[in-house]
Amino acid sequence: MSDSYPPLLTIICPVRNMAGKLQNLDSWLSRIPNHTQVVLVYDESSDNTLLELNQLVAKNPRKAQIKILMGSFQAPGLARNAGIQVAEGKWISFWDSDDIGFPTRLMEFLVNRK
Repeated sequence: MSDSYPPLLTIICPVRNMAGKLQNLDSWLSRIPNHTQVVLVYDESSDNTLLELNQLVAKNPRKAQIKILMGSFQAPGLARNAGIQVAEGKWISFWDSDDIGFPTRLMEFLVNRK
């Protein structure tokens, strides 16, 4: 945990009814760099989304940097707002769970900006 905090970047990602469709999330979640916090905002689902999210986090070598925030938000914007409340990073980025993200590139940009 000491090499990952304090976070420079927080990525907030709302997730709702995405069971069986979390491949893109898994692809970038497995590549989060140091000093990055990820807040997965689980908006109550009628499927196995929470189970799959927990499985993704459990297998991730950087699971200490990932937080699952649960609630009934009923809208992506409200879920993002809830994520802001627990964000610890200097910078915040919003990604959707079906986005293909490039967290290393974003971190490089933040570190090297003038």
